[in-house]
Amino acid sequence: MKKDLFYTLLSIAAIVLLGFSVYGNCLGGEFILDDEALVRDNLSIKRWSNIPKIFSEDIAASVETGSTFYRPLQMLTYMFDYSLWRLDPKGYHLSNVLLHILVSLSLFWLINMLYNNRLLSLLASLFFLSHPIHTEAVAYISGRADPLACLFMLLSFIFYIRYLRKENMASFLLIIISYVLSLLSRENSLILPLILLLYHYIFKEKIRLKPFLSVLSLTAFYIIIRFTLLRFLLAGGVYHTRLYQRIPGFLVALASYIRLLFAPFDLHMEYTNQIFYLDNPLAV
Repeated sequence: MKKDLFYTLLSIAAIVLLGFSVYGNCLGGEFILDDEALVRDNLSIKRWSNIPKIFSEDIAASVETGSTFYRPLQMLTYMFDYSLWRLDPKGYHLSNVLLHILVSLSLFWLINMLYNNRLLSLLASLFFLSHPIHTEAVAYISGRADPLACLFMLLSFIFYIRYLRKENMASFLLIIISYVLSLLSRENSLILPLILLLYHYIFKEKIRLKPFLSVLSLTAFYIIIRFTLLRFLLAGGVYHTRLYQRIPGFLVALASYIRLLFAPFDLHMEYTNQIFYLDNPLAV
């Protein structure tokens, strides 16, 4: 038991040290691009009394119009940072680095649960932690929604597996709470039910209705809320192209992201909104 604890503490220390070694230099960064609107000029994050407001508006409601992003937990973390650091960007960057480290620690926990291999868990977590693909999400303050959503999706997944192995109310509640927090962090958290299905398929684990249907019900509830109470967010999502015109761009982006996973060169904060056409492959 003592040996297991020592190895776990050593792994945690290695992940934390590598995290600060890789991203420590971003602590000297300033507010750039969307940071100015979402943090520096955002009146909503500067008073705790505005908490109801950030849960009823899009993330840029106090500084501009047209945003379709509903990410109140991201705004809540900015509010917390502002209460500590005011407008010193160092503190906001520190929060991003800590969040990325927590995501890596959660990944270490998850992989060890799945494979019961502590070395594999550590190496995979260290690789994830240091991969350049995460630079935007960590070094860019406005990219915080990504590590936030990833953290709570991983935690929901972890507690889901724990519940399957040993049913208890605490694990069940933590599945729900973590998933709700991930949905309040970023919209792409809706992918969690598909991840759970993939887990059941790969590990030949029988689906138990109570936890899975709870996650599925939350997913449906969130979608309904977005199209009813939060319908105003859709007004900002005006596209000047048709769906079939955007599909080639989606395929190009997917290919580019896969390439970046294996060859992370020529990284950018944003890439392009260029329209690609199926009948002109050379444009790609």
